[in-house]
Formats: sequence, structure tokens, C-alpha cells
Amino acid sequence: MKFVIGKKKYFFDFLNSINQEDKIAILTHNDLDGIASAIFTEKILSSKNLKKSFVDFLTYKKDMYSERIQGLKEKGITRIILTDLNENSDLEGFKRLNNEFESFMIDHHPIMEDVKNYKNILKTKSGSKEGECASQIVYELGKGVINEEKYKWLICSAIIADYAYQKKESLEFIQKFYPKTTEEKIMESIPGKITITIGNAIIYFHGKLHEVYNLVKEGNLEVLKKYEKIVEDEIQKTIREFHQNAEYYPDKNLYFYFSEPKFNVGSIVSSILSNEDENKIIILSTPKEDMIKISARNQSGKIDLDKFLKKGIQGLENAVAGGHAKASGASFMKKDLDTFKKNILK
Repeated sequence: MKFVIGKKKYFFDFLNSINQEDKIAILTHNDLDGIASAIFTEKILSSKNLKKSFVDFLTYKKDMYSERIQGLKEKGITRIILTDLNENSDLEGFKRLNNEFESFMIDHHPIMEDVKNYKNILKTKSGSKEGECASQIVYELGKGVINEEKYKWLICSAIIADYAYQKKESLEFIQKFYPKTTEEKIMESIPGKITITIGNAIIYFHGKLHEVYNLVKEGNLEVLKKYEKIVEDEIQKTIREFHQNAEYYPDKNLYFYFSEPKFNVGSIVSSILSNEDENKIIILSTPKEDMIKISARNQSGKIDLDKFLKKGIQGLENAVAGGHAKASGASFMKKDLDTFKKNILK
């Protein structure tokens, strides 16, 4: 595993500097890769006789770090480990977090120039065919500590959820445990089905992810399966409506669809739709209070969606965008939807 910034040594130096009086928080992304990363981080801490005091699940948005600093102080947190989170969405908040707390970030998103000299960041190359997902990094750091047989299903499902299986070595890693797995029918494999079960539970329990986190940590997937069909029905309904009503812009091979689903299925629906034709640019927009949330996908690799969405939010207030070249997201105020569309269609 190659890192574009940081060294394993820096992580273990950070770990070894923690004492029993420290109160440790794990901040992680609110998806399967984030959940798996946090669980593996807990296992590494336990191997050092350390316990996390608090775990929280963040969504990418403006002020995602800034709005949590006071609450972390009130909890008496002294150390923070961030997993599957980047600095992009709230750079100033990330810098403040680093000034207020001893912290370490483990991530796989594109690195910003402002933080390239930070020694408390460990990142692999971004991109599903070139890099690894965040849980793979933590899993690597936990070699000899994380029980491979016990957690093979979790690391493999996280790799699938984040499309990291598109890298040859990552697919071979999955096949070591699940030999019948193929890239073409990845979601029909055992870890692929687990990915769907956990992914749908994350959607169902949006805002209450501690319940999902604890069940996944215990390996209690049977409870999570109860919610799978409820969310799956909404996913299929949204896909049908997309095919019937999406706006198509042929000069960019771009499909734009505004949807108001019962559950927050925009991300998973856009991923499914992009797999139908890798050359299509899929953009799903969903409302959230006075904001619009965007999920964008394109599997061809011919367009960098991270840059594409950042172009879309240029000049918009309270807007943020970022992610990967093939899968990215954005949010902005409802009143700016037409401006966003004009920006991306220029």
C-alpha cells in the first residue's frame, strides 16, 4: 500500500503518545467505509488498552468540523482520530480542529495543497482503480490485531461499497476469502449482498447510525436485514421515476433528475444508474430543508466529477462540493438550483 501523504510510523507515534487519561473521539463518514474504518480503529485502540469515548458520523457539508468543536470540548475530548473524512468541505474548520485537539486523519480523498505538509494525515491515492478505501488503510494498520477471519465479511463489503474492488489487487483480496466473486457480478457475491444489507440499513437509520454501528460491530446482520426490503422498494421506485422523468442533455451525455424520495437514496441510486452505462453522467438532486443535495456519478473516468461539481457551485453561497473523480457530491441553497445547472452545462 502506497501513501501520497504521511507514513505508518506517524500513526503509531500518535497512538503511542495517547495515555489513559486522554478521552478519544472517532469521527468518521456516515457510510459503510466510514463505519468499517471506525470499527477497525476501535480494535487497534483496544490492542493498546485504549478505549474510544465517543464516535460520531459526519456528512460532507460546509462547517462539518466547525460545528462540532464546541461539543467535543464539552465532552472533554483530548484526542481525535478521523477516518474516511477529508479536509476539503470545511478546510478552516479542519485547521481549527487541529489547533484545538491532538488529531490524526486516515483518508483516501484528494489532498489539498494547504495540508500537504501536515504530519498527522495518512492518505492513499484517490480513485477506485488506483487507490484503496479508508477501511483498507485502517485494516492494514491493524494487521496482527484485527481478526481476519472474524472481519473478512466487513472489509470485503466496505471495499465493494466504495468501488475499490476495481483495483486489481483489491478484487484479488476479496477473492482470497470469497473465490467465486467476480467484478461483473460483484453485488451477487456474499460480500456484495452484505454491502446491500448494511447500505440499506444506513439509509433507513439516517441520523441514528449508532444503532447500525453497534449491530455491524457485533456482526448482527439478521436484525439489519429487516430494513433491507423497505429501502430497496424506495430505491427501485426512484430508479423507475428517473428513467421516466430525468432531463437529458445529449451534448454532455448528462442526465439530471430532481427527486423527493422517502429515504435518502440519492447516492445509492446514482451509483446503480451509472453502472447501467459507464459513459453517462448521472446527477441526482434531492431537497433537505432549505438546501439541495447532489449525488453525481460517472464510471468512465473521462470526467473528474470532483472538479465538475466544484465548477457547478462557483459563486454560490453556503455551497460545498467534493469527492472522487467517479463519485462526488455537493450541497447548496435551494434558490441556486438553476444557477448550479447553468454552471455545469456551460
